[in-house]
Amino acid sequence: MAPRKMRLDDVPEPSAAFGPPGSTGEENISVIVAPIRDGFKLENMGSPTEAAQRFLDTTVAPPGSDRTAVLLSARSKTATTTGDDQLYYIMEFTVSTPKFDRHDIAVYGARNGLLYTMNCQCPEKLWEKEGGNLSIAADSFRIINSGAGALGFQNL
Repeated sequence: MAPRKMRLDDVPEPSAAFGPPGSTGEENISVIVAPIRDGFKLENMGSPTEAAQRFLDTTVAPPGSDRTAVLLSARSKTATTTGDDQLYYIMEFTVSTPKFDRHDIAVYGARNGLLYTMNCQCPEKLWEKEGGNLSIAADSFRIINSGAGALGFQNL
């Protein structure tokens, strides 16, 4: 059986998104919470660089998409917020298409069968002005309450 093609409605919508009023969404901070398989761990995806490059190559700019993504950096960090050490992967990248050039920082964390993704983005031409603030926002991202209770899971 051939793999099922992803439909537009298969893409998770942001659970929360914030951007300047009246904007096109090109400059924003968003958070997506999506279910993942039980036992998933970020480190099973490889190093932060390996995981980031795979994400860019398969999701952000797959072959034939008319998009080009360039990984600028990838790292991990561990933060303690609820008595547990939580691993996060952070990647910075650019995305170019014939219509736009964008700069992004994405932060990933997994807990209780949920993948939390925070994405901070702005047009490349605004990065020098806005990049510092977006970097601060990305670095502050923490999973404090897993939100699993809302889905019927134990909230750990």
